[in-house]
Amino acid sequence: MLEEVKYCKNIIKCKFHKPLKINKIDEGNFKQAKECHICGEKYNETDRRVRDHCHETGKYPGSAHGKCNLNFQLTSKLPVIFHYLKGYDSHFIVQQIGKIVKK
Repeated sequence: MLEEVKYCKNIIKCKFHKPLKINKIDEGNFKQAKECHICGEKYNETDRRVRDHCHETGKYPGSAHGKCNLNFQLTSKLPVIFHYLKGYDSHFIVQQIGKIVKK
């Protein structure tokens, strides 16, 4: 199972870390943007605007609030589902597996 975790993390690292690809037109659109492309709310003077981008392709979809961009990102967590674990002890087994993986 630990080998599977390593394999999946490697795939995520290789496939989902493309740098931002932005051209002059997109940069102009970023500077003129009045609202976040993720939540649709208008910017105010205290908002931190960022250049959102797809981590798989590197494409720039639009300007975003810093918080919206962070909440919208891909996660490196991989859900694992066990079937047919009976009893209360299975809860402790799954917790220990999580601790081992973090190390």
